[in-house]
Amino acid sequence: MVLLSNFTLAQEKKGIGDLVSGVLDIGRLEFLFGSGADNQVIGFIRILMAVLVFSILYFGLSVIPNLPRNIAITIGILLALLTALFMPKQVLVMFGETYATIFALIIIGGPIAGVMALCFFTPTPNRGVAFVKFLAVCFTMWLISQINVWADALAGATGVI
Repeated sequence: MVLLSNFTLAQEKKGIGDLVSGVLDIGRLEFLFGSGADNQVIGFIRILMAVLVFSILYFGLSVIPNLPRNIAITIGILLALLTALFMPKQVLVMFGETYATIFALIIIGGPIAGVMALCFFTPTPNRGVAFVKFLAVCFTMWLISQINVWADALAGATGVI
């Protein structure tokens, strides 16, 4: 009988993929909201939100002088789960859109700001440096025109603008 139960347990163990799938199923709240492609992304964002809220709460609670560590962990886990479960889907999507906008601004605006700093804040002692600055300005103009072309193409394909 004991040998049979060990064989049964060995057959049920399918790998790390099933473990990850099980964790994502919990995050998707499939038992409450059903399944779908958008629900999978929202489930992943819920798990990330729970981890983030727990980290912030645990750090904040660990600063309190006479609060035991296990109490801080319990409070952090409970409040993180409540936050992740009851946060509306639209708010989670809004967080993703905000971070995508900030990331795009840094990726696109970084080179442009760097070229502007190169042109305005460095001295121009000779023609070689002036030529490098000219090439940098040309690169920036080309970069902005390419961003405009791709933004128009993407907006036309998605119907956003």
